[in-house]
Amino acid sequence: MNRFSYVSALLLLLALAATAAPAANQKGYDGGHGIIMPDMKPITEWNWTRKAPSVGLNDPVIFVEPEREYPYRMYVHAKGGQDLYRSKNCADWTKIANDVLPSGGGTNFNWGRKGPDGRYYLYRSVKDEYTELWVGNTLTELKNMGKVLDKPDAGGYYDPDTDTWHMYYEGVPGKGSPCSLTINHAVSQDGIHWTKKGIALDIRSRDWKTGDPDVIRIGDTYHMFVDRTAPEHTKYKIAWATSEDLDSFKLREEPITDWYGGDACVRYVPEQERFVMYQEFFGTENEMQGGVGWGVSQRIPR
Repeated sequence: MNRFSYVSALLLLLALAATAAPAANQKGYDGGHGIIMPDMKPITEWNWTRKAPSVGLNDPVIFVEPEREYPYRMYVHAKGGQDLYRSKNCADWTKIANDVLPSGGGTNFNWGRKGPDGRYYLYRSVKDEYTELWVGNTLTELKNMGKVLDKPDAGGYYDPDTDTWHMYYEGVPGKGSPCSLTINHAVSQDGIHWTKKGIALDIRSRDWKTGDPDVIRIGDTYHMFVDRTAPEHTKYKIAWATSEDLDSFKLREEPITDWYGGDACVRYVPEQERFVMYQEFFGTENEMQGGVGWGVSQRIPR
């Protein structure tokens, strides 16, 4: 190959790489937790539509890896423990492993993501008292790393811009149930050792209680979905709050769902061009299903 041909080929490869890079990032995923969506049509109301029961009993935790043949995998509690499912569209699920992790007795899984080190991190509450961490190279081989936070029902967000993990958990306890009057905030550089920062969402002026936060990012805004528990525990609906800095969230709307269901796990699904929300204790006033259910937002093409 002469010098001119070599330079031309090199320039062609560089041009292809430059055009391919944006395409690879178009889906906007953050590597396992959920999404970092670019600016899109502003989300000012969600207009969720109730769909149907899904698989399992409670504690849905969804991992998203767009490069996989089955981009969506979900842990969900069944009778014997946490089962693992997979899906191509975050709607139709196939079970791929039974009883991967033990659960029960006030123990429930709340949040998981693939860490920057390539390992999977899964957090769970134990006896409604504290949060422990499970870590592994695959979702079927996780090791218990022990207690990492002295508070339960934690959800989180990993910020790749600052390489910082953010944990949101139940702070000031409410009377008569395991739910809370505040969502508090802690940060970490490794997902294991946490420093508490204070209250991120305060609902002490409201007539309901909260817990089980889930956070996603759309553009420069962070969206938190939390339980809206009233009047009694397990009759959940979902409230919505937003933040520009991950430290302080402002309540935007409550509730945003018209059916029962808590422990929301929200993800944008390009195959559906919608956000999906999976919840436990799914049902209506007249027909509580008691298991996991799901709903979808209005269609949001990208």
